[in-house]
Amino acid sequence: MNSKSDKLLELKSEFLNKYKHEYIKSSFYDDEILAKQIYLITQMMKEVRTEHRELITDALINMQISLNIHDEVDQFFSDDDSHQSLENNQIKVLMGDYHSSLFYKLLSKYRKTEALYHFLGYIKIINEHKVDLLHRNRSKIEYLDKLELIYSGLFNGIASYFNVKDYHSNWLPLIQYELIYQNPELPWIKNLLENGDQDTYDYFQQRKELLQTKTIYQQY
Repeated sequence: MNSKSDKLLELKSEFLNKYKHEYIKSSFYDDEILAKQIYLITQMMKEVRTEHRELITDALINMQISLNIHDEVDQFFSDDDSHQSLENNQIKVLMGDYHSSLFYKLLSKYRKTEALYHFLGYIKIINEHKVDLLHRNRSKIEYLDKLELIYSGLFNGIASYFNVKDYHSNWLPLIQYELIYQNPELPWIKNLLENGDQDTYDYFQQRKELLQTKTIYQQY
C-alpha cells in the first residue's frame, strides 16, 4: 500500500469511527470511491473560511455516503435476488437514510439553515439526473455528461456556496477524473461499457485522457 492509499484509508477510518452505526457492517463501506470522496471533500473544504467548517465537512460526507448507498440499491435491486441479497439491500436503504439524517442533524444543530437549503438544491439535481439515467435511453455523450454532473454535484454545491477559487479549472477536472474515469467498476460505468459498443468504450477513453491532461500537474 502506498502513502496516498494510506492517507485515504486513514481519513475514511477516522470518519467512520465518528459516524458509523454499530450495527452496520464495515464491509458496506469498502468501496474505493468513498475514500476518494472523503479525501476530496476534506481537502476542498480546507480552502474554505467559515464557522463550523469541520461540522459542515462531516455533514457533506454523510450525505455523499447516502447518495452512494442508494446508487448501489437502485442499480442492483432485482425481485429475483436471494434472501440474503434482499436483506442486505434493506439494510443499505436504512444505512443510506441513517447517513442522510446525520446530514440534516449536523447542519440543523448549529443553525446552518441557509447551507442546508443550498445543498438540498444540489442533491435534488443529482437525484433528478440519476432518475433520468435509470429510466431514459441516452447517447454515450449525454450519459457521461450526466454522470459527471452526478459525481461532481456536491462539490459544485461547495464551490457555489463558498466561492471556491479556481474550481472549474483545477478542482472540477480532478474530481471528475478521480471519481468517474478512474473507477470503471462503478455501477453506472459498468452499465455503460457492458451495454455499449467499441465506439462507446473509445469515447469513454477519450474523455478520460482529456481530463487526465488537465489534472497532470495537480497534487492529489
